[in-house]
Amino acid sequence: MEQPKISFLVAIYNVAPYIERCVRSLYSQTLKEIEIILVDDCSPDDSLKIAMDVLEEYPNRKEQVVVVRHETNKGVPTTRWDGIMAASSSYVTFVDGDDYVEPNMAEVYYNKIQENNVDMILSDIYGTIASGEAFIISPAPNGVIGNGDNVRDDTINIRVFTSACSKLYKKSLFTEHERFWPVKGMYDDVCICAYTLSNAQSLAYVPLPLYHYCYNPTSYVSNSNINHHVKILHEIEENYAVYHSLLASKGLLERNQQGIFRFKLGAKYRMIDHVGQRKWRRLFLRTYPEINRIFLFGNKYRHPTYRERLWMLSIMLGIYHLPRVKKLIYSKRFRPRPEWSIEQVGITSIDDNR
Repeated sequence: MEQPKISFLVAIYNVAPYIERCVRSLYSQTLKEIEIILVDDCSPDDSLKIAMDVLEEYPNRKEQVVVVRHETNKGVPTTRWDGIMAASSSYVTFVDGDDYVEPNMAEVYYNKIQENNVDMILSDIYGTIASGEAFIISPAPNGVIGNGDNVRDDTINIRVFTSACSKLYKKSLFTEHERFWPVKGMYDDVCICAYTLSNAQSLAYVPLPLYHYCYNPTSYVSNSNINHHVKILHEIEENYAVYHSLLASKGLLERNQQGIFRFKLGAKYRMIDHVGQRKWRRLFLRTYPEINRIFLFGNKYRHPTYRERLWMLSIMLGIYHLPRVKKLIYSKRFRPRPEWSIEQVGITSIDDNR
């Protein structure tokens, strides 16, 4: 087998309805010299079997597929790290089992590497949300990357949609630096992007949507159970500790205060649908209480709007869940700032982009 130029690292867990679409997009890559590492995180369904059955239709890819099996479920961060360790090429890219990629993704990435010998390449994403609406998501909304500082700042500060996918990494970004790796699956992408971008000396940008990020109603984050939301909150807290340690070690705390704010807000926001109950409202208020004060009084990094003050005050008084209060807060007069829609930051409608 020829030395692969790019390794695709595929996390597989409970994605049977989607994995065929995913692996077909990989087996059909126009670049011949690739490696596809399927990491089965002890999936309870037949996802891996489906992936291997489809491989029978692509005999030329059989020697390029490597399977890594976990005896117990270890979560997405460990699954991704094990994929990195199994990769034999110098460049790797992540793919989630319920997503898929364009057939020329590897070729476009490799050609860009040939043109620019960089540590990391970023590209746009096709995103599909629950309503079925599709968007183009860009890591560089203004289309300019320059020396990469704007992309680093926007990504680490979570001003853009932060995904570990749709990027090509030099493997040494992971293996030749002090390890700051997420321990849980929530906001792990933020940690991975902060880790790699802070290590990368050079970046390049491909203004093409090569990765399809798809809404999965059965995914881990789609569970609306309150106990699950509490679990997610604590997972974000654990990953925040990694994120904060990374920024501190790199001397980047001052520069990335917005990212720290948004990371903490992301944890608190898991409770927003449940603050009508005193127990969960108290948990919301106890989680990073400094965020409560910022929304009421501001600090040198952030000046809250009237609507934001009203939002926090209504939660503290226990009236946020009342329809009249919500109507007031979310009226046109008090329309949220773009950064409030955390999942929508950096997203452009495909129809508007034509």
